[in-house]
Amino acid sequence: MLAYGYWAVFFGVMLENAGVPVPGETILLIAGYFASTGKFHLGLVMLIAATGAVIGDNIGFAIGHHFGRNVLLRVVPGLQHSWCRLVVGRNHHARLFLWSESSPTDEVADV
Repeated sequence: MLAYGYWAVFFGVMLENAGVPVPGETILLIAGYFASTGKFHLGLVMLIAATGAVIGDNIGFAIGHHFGRNVLLRVVPGLQHSWCRLVVGRNHHARLFLWSESSPTDEVADV
């Protein structure tokens, strides 16, 4: 981790927030440990992690916005009859509503 330093924090958090299964939270915990020992600067770790999270969220949103609906309809045949419901709004944005019987909350993902 020390060899890659702040770049590992940035790309780890960014890729995790973009949807890639990378242990970004673990990388952030390790960076916090190194900040507590004085090897990293805490303020810089926080700034880099927040920047990586925002950029990763925007990348994930852009991928889902541009390609998500086609991929979702190709991967899940018969989507209209399953536990998912695709709703298209007035401005042609699609939202995927997912719900579970074990969870009282609904999750909304922009597609």
